[in-house]
Amino acid sequence: MAEKSTFAQPHSRGGEMTVVKCARGALAAFIVLTLAPAALAQSSITGEVSDNTGGVLPGVTVEVSSPALIEGSRVAVSDGTGRYTVIDLRPGTYTVTMSLPGFSTFVQEGLELQANFTLTVNGALSVGALEETVTVSGEAPVVDVQSAARTEVLQRDTIDALPTPRNTQSIGYLAQGVRLTIPDVGGAQMMEQVQMISHGANSDHSVMQVDGMMVNAELGDGRIMNYNNQALSQEMAVSTSGSPAEVSAGGLRLNMIPKDGGNQFSGSNYIGFTDGGWQANNLTPELNQLGLESTQGVSNIHDVNPAIGGPILRDKLWYFTSVRGISVDELWPNAFVPTFRQGASQQEIEEYFRTFDKDHPAVESREDAIVEQYVRSALFRVTSQVSQRNKVSAYLDRIFKFKAREFYGNTEPIRASSHRDPEFGNYHTAQAKWTSTISSRALLEVGYSQVYERLRLGYQPNTPIEAGGAGRQLQHPKPDDLMTCIHTPCYHPLSYDQTRGWFDDVRFYDRGTGLTTHAYTYDILVTPADRRYPNASFSYVTGSHNFKVGMQWSMSNGGVGFDGNGSLLARFNEGVAEEVSVYNLPAYYNTYVRADRGIYAQDTWTIDRLTINAGVRFEQFQSGNDTYRAGAGIGGGRFIGARLFNARDQKPFWNDIAPRFSVVYDLFGDARTALKFSVNRFMKPWTNGFGRRYHPISLQSDTRDWFDCALHPDVHSGGAARCATAADLAALGMPDYTGTNGDFIAQDHEIGTVGTNAVVFTSGELAQVGQRPDPDLQREYNVEWTGSVQHEIAPRVSLTAAYYRRVFYDIEHAENRALRGCDVSTAQAGVPCGDWIPFNVTFDDPGGRLAYLGSIGQAPTLADTSFLAFNRDPATRTLKDIVHVNSDINRNYYNGLELSLQARLPNGGTLFGGWTMHQHVQDTCGLTQNPNGVSERDMIDRNRTTLRGGRFCDQSALGIPFRNDFKLFGAYPLPGDFEFSGSIQAYSGNEREMRWTITDAYFPGGNLTDNQPVQMFAPGTNYFGYWTQVDFAIRRLFRVGNWEYSAQVDIYNALNASAIISDNDSYGSGYATPTRLLQGRLARVAFQVKW
Repeated sequence: MAEKSTFAQPHSRGGEMTVVKCARGALAAFIVLTLAPAALAQSSITGEVSDNTGGVLPGVTVEVSSPALIEGSRVAVSDGTGRYTVIDLRPGTYTVTMSLPGFSTFVQEGLELQANFTLTVNGALSVGALEETVTVSGEAPVVDVQSAARTEVLQRDTIDALPTPRNTQSIGYLAQGVRLTIPDVGGAQMMEQVQMISHGANSDHSVMQVDGMMVNAELGDGRIMNYNNQALSQEMAVSTSGSPAEVSAGGLRLNMIPKDGGNQFSGSNYIGFTDGGWQANNLTPELNQLGLESTQGVSNIHDVNPAIGGPILRDKLWYFTSVRGISVDELWPNAFVPTFRQGASQQEIEEYFRTFDKDHPAVESREDAIVEQYVRSALFRVTSQVSQRNKVSAYLDRIFKFKAREFYGNTEPIRASSHRDPEFGNYHTAQAKWTSTISSRALLEVGYSQVYERLRLGYQPNTPIEAGGAGRQLQHPKPDDLMTCIHTPCYHPLSYDQTRGWFDDVRFYDRGTGLTTHAYTYDILVTPADRRYPNASFSYVTGSHNFKVGMQWSMSNGGVGFDGNGSLLARFNEGVAEEVSVYNLPAYYNTYVRADRGIYAQDTWTIDRLTINAGVRFEQFQSGNDTYRAGAGIGGGRFIGARLFNARDQKPFWNDIAPRFSVVYDLFGDARTALKFSVNRFMKPWTNGFGRRYHPISLQSDTRDWFDCALHPDVHSGGAARCATAADLAALGMPDYTGTNGDFIAQDHEIGTVGTNAVVFTSGELAQVGQRPDPDLQREYNVEWTGSVQHEIAPRVSLTAAYYRRVFYDIEHAENRALRGCDVSTAQAGVPCGDWIPFNVTFDDPGGRLAYLGSIGQAPTLADTSFLAFNRDPATRTLKDIVHVNSDINRNYYNGLELSLQARLPNGGTLFGGWTMHQHVQDTCGLTQNPNGVSERDMIDRNRTTLRGGRFCDQSALGIPFRNDFKLFGAYPLPGDFEFSGSIQAYSGNEREMRWTITDAYFPGGNLTDNQPVQMFAPGTNYFGYWTQVDFAIRRLFRVGNWEYSAQVDIYNALNASAIISDNDSYGSGYATPTRLLQGRLARVAFQVKW
């Protein structure tokens, strides 16, 4: 049975190019420097005021002041219990002054307040003259005795000193318990998404904030992050558990605290660059034996990031501005640009691009292919104290992106890569906020945040290969005489030419070799993809209580268009034509979220040493599909006719309650030891993805047989035996279609009958999507349990031991209600099981790949090689009624133990890190849609898919092991204004898979309804090796007056490790060929100036 909780009830490399780029970046920096915000930092100062006998003192005026505050200071008054709290404070250095007539004045100076931290400052006042002042100084506590949230603060100086990638999308890896889905060595991933996961919550649940307001984009249901300017942040607070009611999602939360400008002009500039010649080759004999001739790397990285800020009107109006130019030119394993030998025929050249055979006789030489790409951005922020009680801030960050060739491992880079049109590569993030201090107890905040993304991916341009193009035309207009063929095969007149470029230049994928070749898939236009986020909150603080209510309202639009050559993807197996995936192109559609709304109330109540944090959040989600871009209908294509569509709301709408609760106990009353416990419920985040999967004109595909031969119209089974001869066709009185046999072009007379998605590919006028939500579908959620103890073992040094558990409920899955399911645990060979026919199969390593891996010491651990597989009853092949439901069987839970250290060392040094032991278990026996296994997005890395269900569905019975991660970071000043910093990261490797696609030869009947992939590894048995990365940096500081200069050399992956991050998991000759690696040792030179 699924685990339930009373807390969880049901709910309604190139040198010259590098020099040019660096020169351009330096020029941009010079322009800005010769031409340079207030934040919801969610920090507070609290404490208790007493007299010299220990009695509490109500009515004491407590003033906190800091240069970080544009208004200079904030005032609170202690309540009847002697407690006070001052909220909404900026990170910085503070002075706390406590005064009461008839008592001495108490002043504590030099208090360092970090982001997302509650600082405890107690004071004792003695009876004395009004002018008597007692001033003390000392270290601020490092243990937060009011909040159970697990938060680590990354200060700007620490980020600048450490050898970090300077990538906001990955910077959270500095916090304990956070893993990246892919390594980011020296900023090599600054141009693409590096997703962060923490304590069982994947990137679906991550929240990015600036100034406490969300800046997650619409794309990928919020997983896709914009390119935030590094210079904007003075601190970053990374929270990995225990988020309060004012935050919707329960995963990692990264809050970037923006700079204001200040009453003094100040500025900075960062210039860092890497040349491909500064990277070591980490190609090992083992990698070479796995099929690699080159590894992953870069040919250039540069990052130029100047900023300046200061007063427009002192104490009234501040500004901050910055530009940034970054470029990362990537190299991928086995990705080459060929130089063809003189005299090579066009046929030989085309054969090379089809096979991507690096040793093809047409190739004279080859060099590494480069993913050339850059991002340029400009940011301006203004903060105004419009009156004594009212403050307004706003900023705009405008971003431009370009990618000449976009490809990944196992992709032929010249023609099969995509090209991003720079005219469409436009993004921006914008915010505005009004903060009103109504009184010393009341605070009102009203804000607005917006993220906009616009991009276009398409075919490579018709320019010479040496100039970065495809060498010939790849994008073709749709034929004016295009004939629609819904129910293949179709036998058109021989005069209808299906060998034209539009039919020919389609994408090829070979599941045996794992290679993608020939051309890109289609044109993709994303516009608009925008998310808007108005929000407001009201706080009332008495000292013992910190009460807050608020509303957040996320709205979004997502418009996407697909169209392209051939309307299909051609699939091969070891070079032999096997099948095609046909698409319902053109597909232009728009989805929206009318309301992703949260209304919350929370209170922090301190009773002596005990602090109770209780909150509740009401969440409402409403989305739908409209006709923007397509109008009321859309024209037909190669495999689908014209379609009509009516705009509609996408039901169900969800209304949910998400309670949050935590307690913190100051064990000895000295703010040095805290016991913490929390239990919180978090709803699954969505943007437009929910509505999009039910949009009738969304991109859909159907898999059909293709043997690159003219099919016999009366033969519908038997694999390649379906091919007709000229005599067969003549006997039927048909023209001879065999002239196109073996030309590697999928003609309509070569494509088999409609597959499992017949409901979409119909001749009806009203568009169909083939799937729907159950009317009672509930929103998935998870409950997070945490328990920890945090202790200050020495001044400015704390140690935390914690346990984490996260359990997911109302897990969603798809079931085909047109089919009768099959219980794999009771199935017997030859006995029909629902609409499936079980049969015995033995994996015999048909290509010999595993035998080869064994001979080089790389053999994986196989499960039973003889097992039951399942063939779908041919009579049900076209039956489809996909319904998304909540499972009462599937389970997903995480357990984690963690030990972490945070230390601020003498002379400005810092040391932090720790060890995490974690286990993630998924029970998926409710996935009955296919008893062989169902391809699902991985619960950890949302960019990859895994086979779940089937014979390994019950992971709880498989003994999934605990995995271990370790990380340690530190920086320490040395004599002579030198500074040393470094890090050690050791992450357990990702789980491996091997998918074997069963073919007709293994089925007793000799004719499978569909090719059936099955999982050959039992979960928990095969993992990649540890990803261990050692980085270090040496920095030299120079000070001239108020100016500080530094020169720094960073070394990343100093041990030149070559860990495999992912590989080709489809069994065949290319199985286990690495597709992503830890990049080789890399050097970066950086220069910084601050004034």
